[in-house]
Amino acid sequence: MDQDNNVPNYYTNYYNVGNWRPFSIMMPSMMMDQGMPIDQARSPPVPAAFDGMEVVGSPPGTRDVWSPEPVQYGEIVPPGLNGIGSPPLQYAMGHMYHNPPMMYAIQSHEAAVRMEHRGRDHRHGPGHKALSMPFAEMVETLHSLSADQNGSRYVQQRFDECSETELALALPMVKEHATDLSTDPFGNYVVQKFIERATPAQQRDVVATLTPTVYQLSTHMYGCRVVQRIIELCPASHAPFLQQLRGDILTVMKDQHGNHVAQNILTHATPADFQFIADAAASPGQVNALSTHSFACRVLQRLLEYGTTEQTAPLVAEIVKNAISLAENRFGNYVVSHVIKKGQPEDIAAVVAALHGEVGRLSMHKFASNVIECCLEFSPAHRQALITELLTPQGEVLGALVKDKYGNYVVQKMLDVAETRDLRFMVDYVMARLPAMRDFVYGRHIATRVEQIAQTLENSEHS
Repeated sequence: MDQDNNVPNYYTNYYNVGNWRPFSIMMPSMMMDQGMPIDQARSPPVPAAFDGMEVVGSPPGTRDVWSPEPVQYGEIVPPGLNGIGSPPLQYAMGHMYHNPPMMYAIQSHEAAVRMEHRGRDHRHGPGHKALSMPFAEMVETLHSLSADQNGSRYVQQRFDECSETELALALPMVKEHATDLSTDPFGNYVVQKFIERATPAQQRDVVATLTPTVYQLSTHMYGCRVVQRIIELCPASHAPFLQQLRGDILTVMKDQHGNHVAQNILTHATPADFQFIADAAASPGQVNALSTHSFACRVLQRLLEYGTTEQTAPLVAEIVKNAISLAENRFGNYVVSHVIKKGQPEDIAAVVAALHGEVGRLSMHKFASNVIECCLEFSPAHRQALITELLTPQGEVLGALVKDKYGNYVVQKMLDVAETRDLRFMVDYVMARLPAMRDFVYGRHIATRVEQIAQTLENSEHS
């Protein structure tokens, strides 16, 4: 077979004519002095394990090929294809090493895979532009290409550049391998790209293929990405696609991968399409369980944000009922804070009322103090009642807060939002105890802040 004159000879490699037999491309340690150029490196003897095998030598700086069966001189393989011919190799402890990858033998000149991002990288050859292949031939090897890191990138690039007719040509192969590729570390990106570029009819075909496995994909590290892409780009398919999760949605909400799918449903689907999520969350005992779960609490927050009043009302009622215990929970405090930030005025009022009488204690709690800060910042209608509960006439609660490692943040938030009268009370209280305040790590933050505020108040009074 003739060589391609456009590719430098030192990228020459070999393939087994007429077969797609994988063979190992290996580079044993090359003994060399530190600093010695690659082309002066001395290859060690062939390991005994390869006795009886034909050894095909490769140019300096590339790798040697050992094949269990004789290979014939064949194609020029561009640098970057599974690491073949990609000097410089790494130096370490005076030796040169390279990981031994696997590659598929190239059947024809056109089958050489174009790796654009590698071809432009000067580390893989001077000015080399990687070769391309006909779209139809790429489709024939779509499954194996998509399961390879560089092959996946190549297929995605071809999908980006191809026509609607070419996408139709790829559709049968994508459908055949959609489930396998969706759970592959690299193949899932190919499925996502096809869905992104496909026509609505082609999207429906792929979605129909994946629908029976929605639950398995949703709880899979890579499959969940494909499901999310379908939710984002295929609204017409939401109803039948998402209903597959109806019986397992609570498990999906608590799954480290599935919770992202559930959040995506709530963000992109209509309330009618995600009614089954609202129903599951509102079932007896579930609001508290979901609120205190590391993954499900995120889903509940999205439901509170995007659900209708009818869908969120029973959830808020349960949150209010358990407001104090949830505020003290490491995950539940985010759910309570979300109601305060995004809820209706009547919902916020109900939460603040539930916290009444416990504000001082909660302000010194690791997690509940976040809720109190949130109330002070996002609930101006109830801010004064909270501050009044904390600023008792004798200042005993304030004195405890400024010394506490969590409470001091609540005091700093009060200094940000309090009206002048309350601000003056806090400034006078701290300034009268300034030397003692500086004895406490957390008190120092307050003392420095109060001194600045005192100066500002004094200047405003004299102006």
